[in-house]
Amino acid sequence: MEAAARAAGVNRLFTTEPAQHALAERSLEKDLRRIRGRRGVDPYRLERYIASLVPNLLTQLYNLPLDCFINRRVYAAYPWLRDALFTGLDAEQATSRQMIAHSDLQAMTPTRIYQSSLALNAAYALFVDALFGGVTAYAAAYQPTGMLATGQRLYDLYRQAGEAPGAELALVDAWAEELRLREWYSWRPDRSEAGASTATASHRPPQQGQAVREGGVTNPAFFADAATDMAATHYLLGALRRFGRMEPAAIWAMTREIAELGQSGIDYGKGEQYTLQTAPGETFSGMELLCLQYVGFQLTHPEIDLGLPFAAAYQRALHLYEADA
Repeated sequence: MEAAARAAGVNRLFTTEPAQHALAERSLEKDLRRIRGRRGVDPYRLERYIASLVPNLLTQLYNLPLDCFINRRVYAAYPWLRDALFTGLDAEQATSRQMIAHSDLQAMTPTRIYQSSLALNAAYALFVDALFGGVTAYAAAYQPTGMLATGQRLYDLYRQAGEAPGAELALVDAWAEELRLREWYSWRPDRSEAGASTATASHRPPQQGQAVREGGVTNPAFFADAATDMAATHYLLGALRRFGRMEPAAIWAMTREIAELGQSGIDYGKGEQYTLQTAPGETFSGMELLCLQYVGFQLTHPEIDLGLPFAAAYQRALHLYEADA
């Protein structure tokens, strides 16, 4: 989608300026005073939590509309992947419903952010229910919250969005207008060349037979080299350690983002550096991304063969990882 929007000259980069963050926090001032007044909470941790409220909601606002487009296309184009897709979405829905179950979370969250987040989750639940033909009823959990009707309006906007390049970005704005969040963020022009190697969305779908390349073509001799095999073992061990500290839904989100990035090719042998929105502030080599993806699928969907030649290196890395445990 990003490549299509860029080719059409309509791709944009989602961002929040400091002044917009301050504007958002001013609109939450009453609730923030209440939260800051709670006793028995470490002040430093409390301020870090408060600082994360607006960015977390905006991340949700940006990701979920794109997820609707991505997962619909994956469902239609890759029937063989539907079981894995269902498993991943079911895990995501279970995580989202935790927001309803924990009353303490509602008490510690400004009403506007809490209700907006519920509405976004409800819209996405409606999407998932429809995607699988009504065999699930995830959206029903949001009825008692009073935000299912708002979620339905968001979902209806998605159904009207069309398929033109950049429609997913326009949907972000449409949802923001419905939730009165449009002033909390802005768009920057995308001046990247077509095929740029920076990922801009956090949730991406898996693809079979992704393009892995060195200079544009797969290089079997590169993977057969002993030094490459050693490097792969190192990166696979690092991936096991990283994912060992993460929840399954977070592992799946990072794995899907890398897989989507791989559609346009990942340069694994020329020092190319990549960024992921699921790992803000970090950079990764192409080989490191391939190893992260390999381990991610081994942990979440081992039945899927990515065609990457890492089986032996993975067994060595797994042995080292288990020896450290």
